[in-house]
Amino acid sequence: MIKIALYSEDRTLHPLLSSALGKEFQVLLESDQEGMSDLVAAGGCDVMILDLNSNHDSLEERIGFSRRLIASNVPRGYGRRWSSLDRIRACADRGLRLLSQAALDPGSQDDAQPGI
Repeated sequence: MIKIALYSEDRTLHPLLSSALGKEFQVLLESDQEGMSDLVAAGGCDVMILDLNSNHDSLEERIGFSRRLIASNVPRGYGRRWSSLDRIRACADRGLRLLSQAALDPGSQDDAQPGI
């Protein structure tokens, strides 16, 4: 199982990503810097998704923290993980398209099929 650390204050992203990615992935939500730092330091994730939107921190502070996380020793992907990372990208892209579509036409999500 590939563990994804999601650094975001938006609690709606966790269930969306978990559902879209399926059982091969575990999405771990951390909404504050301390929790995310602890998760990364403990080696608790294979991949990070960093949401720069925030209701509390300035954009500059959020970018600075994200840069420090990126510079940490979280694996960047290798071997079979690359195909998994490609799947994450594809699922995230599809999810964003569905969210955009739903925002424009709230009834359009009724026909959306899960998965890729």
